[in-house]
Amino acid sequence: MRKTYYAQRLSAAKLQAVYALAGPRVQRYLQAEIDRLAAMVAPGDRVLELGCGYGRVLAAVGGRRVGVDLAWESLKLGRATHSEVAFALMDAARMGFGDQSFDLVFGVQNFISVCQVSPADVLTEALRVVRPNGRIVLASYTASFWSHRLDWFRRQAEAGLIGAIDEEASRDGVIVGRDGFRATRFGRADFARLAATAGCRYRVYAVDASSLFCEVVAPHPNAVSEARCATVKRRRIADDFEKTR
Repeated sequence: MRKTYYAQRLSAAKLQAVYALAGPRVQRYLQAEIDRLAAMVAPGDRVLELGCGYGRVLAAVGGRRVGVDLAWESLKLGRATHSEVAFALMDAARMGFGDQSFDLVFGVQNFISVCQVSPADVLTEALRVVRPNGRIVLASYTASFWSHRLDWFRRQAEAGLIGAIDEEASRDGVIVGRDGFRATRFGRADFARLAATAGCRYRVYAVDASSLFCEVVAPHPNAVSEARCATVKRRRIADDFEKTR
C-alpha cells in the first residue's frame, strides 16, 4: 500500500486541525464544494469519495456513502465519528469494488493533485466503478484563489502541521514545503485533456470562484470485453495524458 504525505504526516486529528485554521474565505470555499456535491446526490444514490480523510465532506452530502483513503488513522477517526459512512483503506487507482458500483464518484479539495498517483489511473478506475451515465467529479483550485490558498498553507506551517513553506519555490499554483510537501493544481486545460483522452463527455466550471470542478459523465459500455476495454483504456489514457502535459 502506498504511503502518501497525508497518510504519514497529516491525518486524523492533525487533518481536523488543518480545517480549523481555515479563514473565512477558505471556509466559504470548503462549504461551496460541499453544497455543490450535495445538490448532485439524489435519495438512495451510491456515493464514493476518493481521498475521504475522516469523512468531513461525505458526512454532509447524503446518499449511501463510502469513502476510501490511504490514511488509516483518518479512517479510524471517521468510523468513530460518522457511523452513517462506510470507510475503506484503498488506493484510489486500484479499488476493490465491483464494476458499476456507484452513481457518483468524487475527489475534491484538490485530491487529483495531491494523491501522488497518475491522474489518468484515478480517472480510469473511477470510470470502472461508476455506472453508465453516472458522474465523476474531480476538483482543484481556481487560479484566482491563489492568495487565499497560500495563506491557508502558511497558517498550517506556522502551526507545525506541515513543514515551512518554501516561499521562493511556491508560485504559479504550486505550493512547496521544505519537508517534501508539494501541492500543484489542475487548470481548465489540464482537466480538459484528462477527460478528453478518456473519450468522455465532460464540463469544467468554477464553483464560488474558488474551486474548479471537472464533471465527467461515464459512457455506456460497448460490445468489447469489459476486462479488455479497461486494460486498453488505462494504457491509452495514461499514455495520451502524459504526452500532453
